[in-house]
Amino acid sequence: MTEMSDQSKAIEITTIMDLQEQILMAATDLERATELIASASGDLWQRLGAVMEHPDILGNARLQGDLQAVMTALQFEDMTRQIITHNQIRMHCLADALGAVLDADIAPAVAVSIKPSAVAQRAMDAGSTELF
Repeated sequence: MTEMSDQSKAIEITTIMDLQEQILMAATDLERATELIASASGDLWQRLGAVMEHPDILGNARLQGDLQAVMTALQFEDMTRQIITHNQIRMHCLADALGAVLDADIAPAVAVSIKPSAVAQRAMDAGSTELF
């Protein structure tokens, strides 16, 4: 195997560092998205609780169905948070692995272990409601 020139090695190091930075920036964006989704979900849960305090509304069968659908849709936040957290971990693993590539002494010791998705559910169908 031939050795790289110093100039080509510098380009590769720069590329690796750029990739690492982009991965970490994406992980930060995912963290912000999680915060925004959690805030919106919290507001919805609070408003749903206020609606549920009115017994006259609870007698309306159609409204009960709509409220059940809202509660099911709110589970989206928990699933989304799990998926985002799982992908943030993946991104940090990849960033760490790229960092290890820059240091040949520790590169062989780095193991990238990416697990399957944190959430297996594919649809948000109405059904039993499980509150988290």
